[in-house]
Amino acid sequence: MRRTAGALSVLLGVGIAIAVGTPAIRSALAPRSSEDLVCDKPVHDFGSMTLEEGANRSHTFVLRNNSRRAVKIGKIEETCGCTSTSTTSQTVPPGGSTEIRAAIDWSAKPGQQEVQLDVQTSSPKNPHVLLYIRGFVKVPAILSPAILGFGVVAPGKQETRFVELVPGTDPRPFTILKVDIPAQWVEMLRVDADGRPTGQPLEGDPGRFRIVVMAPKTYGKEQAKIVFHTDLPRYPERVLTVSAEFAGSIEVVPTAVLFQGDLTQKIVRQVRVSSVRGGKPGVEIIASTPDMYSIEGIEAATPSRDIWTVTIACRGKEAKPAIARSVLRITIGAEQRDISMIAVPV
Repeated sequence: MRRTAGALSVLLGVGIAIAVGTPAIRSALAPRSSEDLVCDKPVHDFGSMTLEEGANRSHTFVLRNNSRRAVKIGKIEETCGCTSTSTTSQTVPPGGSTEIRAAIDWSAKPGQQEVQLDVQTSSPKNPHVLLYIRGFVKVPAILSPAILGFGVVAPGKQETRFVELVPGTDPRPFTILKVDIPAQWVEMLRVDADGRPTGQPLEGDPGRFRIVVMAPKTYGKEQAKIVFHTDLPRYPERVLTVSAEFAGSIEVVPTAVLFQGDLTQKIVRQVRVSSVRGGKPGVEIIASTPDMYSIEGIEAATPSRDIWTVTIACRGKEAKPAIARSVLRITIGAEQRDISMIAVPV
């Protein structure tokens, strides 16, 4: 009996050892990750590259299924239209893997780049697998700054800023062939390092430039795009965006009017209007409920009659009027300003 029991024990131990050695059993007994579908290297960095090198980049991510059930790959969303993706298999079996290939074109995207891939899966534990691709695209020319905001410019005044178009992180010799300036209120000059005009044309070598905004006497918000045309084959244009708000000849204080309170009672507000043109302003109320508002008076606030006080009132006809928005339009000569008004019942 002892020999029989011993023999059975040896055979049983050998059988268990053989069973444990099979792939299926090893997979079943292996420790599980907290996530079903994982990527050991979810971030890939290409490092630095030229524009030409950035035109055709690709990387393949490997995703492993650590669960005991198949996981399906759904939609893959990219944060950049410069990226396209494909996968070798939409269904990943238990213990299996799939590859996701990302192809990228960064030839028109200079500077630091990062693309996120959101791989959507059927896994309840890991419905989104996030992958990242990074790189730095060097450029042969840099326009700095590329955006100029001049803020509010008073009528007849000038404001000045400076920009440089110089060799970039992938420096190559280049020539400025032409500069397009589409706005009459912008003037541009080539200057030296100290900001003094050189008298040289805008076309020619890279360099420093002075941008001057000359405000008209009319109110408005303007934006212009100045285009530098170069002889760089993959980088032929650099665009400078210039924006400004022109105060015009009409100034209104405050710039917005609030009627807040019991709107069944009359609420009165005043605005002060001044203009370098002089003259009595024309006042008009533009509202969806015009019967709520009235112009109570327009009176000169100074003997020179260049400053005027406009009195306006608001009163709702309903017991509980709703919030109402309207516009107070002020006109002097050919120029006008629109002031927002809002009535809020309390």
